[in-house]
Amino acid sequence: MALRRFLGISLSEETPDHSSLTRIRDRLPLSVHEEVFQYILFVIEEQGLLKAGTVGVDSTYRKPTRR
Repeated sequence: MALRRFLGISLSEETPDHSSLTRIRDRLPLSVHEEVFQYILFVIEEQGLLKAGTVGVDSTYRKPTRR
């Protein structure tokens, strides 16, 4: 809910599912992804939203459970 509010997406609007995002990502070369990421970092730094420091990443791997 908080992410929808932040992005300005109402509850009645549909959002892309992971498969659409994957298909889009697979169509673009890595250089485009890197360029977009660098641009996003530039914009958030310009807006004062980027702070240097420690970055935490959750990349927990879990085996699927069988039902």
